Amino acid sequence: MTGKTARWMRIVQRGEIKPGNFADIVIFDPDTIADNTTVKETARRPIGIENVVTNGEMVVESGKYIKDKKARQVVRFR
Repeated sequence: MTGKTARWMRIVQRGEIKPGNFADIVIFDPDTIADNTTVKETARRPIGIENVVTNGEMVVESGKYIKDKKARQVVRFR
């Protein structure tokens, strides 16, 4: 999500990397990233995602989950 989208949806402290905001960052390899899901197998994980930081905490490192995090905020937009 970008800052413009976050502001438009009125989601505070998201969309920009700056002090005081929640840090949600996905680091991926553009040469290998791919979606593995199919119509019948929607739970497959993508490939090529190296690291994920959620709320400033590393949750995926070197492609492996290292911490089970649950969503803190569900956003419904009309």
